[in-house]
Amino acid sequence: MHELGLTQNIIDMAVSEARDRKVTGINLVIGELSGVVEESIRFCFDVVSKDTPAAGARLCVTKVAAVIRCASCSSTFGLEREGLCPECGKRGGEVTAGREFYLESIEVED
Repeated sequence: MHELGLTQNIIDMAVSEARDRKVTGINLVIGELSGVVEESIRFCFDVVSKDTPAAGARLCVTKVAAVIRCASCSSTFGLEREGLCPECGKRGGEVTAGREFYLESIEVED
């Protein structure tokens, strides 16, 4: 489960940025195609943050849906079409959203 290492990195970054202040919230962005499982991050979060300034922090996740731009007609669509463009019916294109995974922001006590 690579989410354990990812969660540890998130906590480390948040604590470092908090500069000795208590972390009260951590806001993540996870794309549909990132390969990161939100439930696994949540499962690891309390364990990894224990005994750190981020213990008890609220974890907020913003999900980003996959968006594909058709290589033929430039229309955009999601994964529900299984790679088929709804406009021209051709398969394939460029993923323009959905691979994101990053720490968007943290909240700290003053």
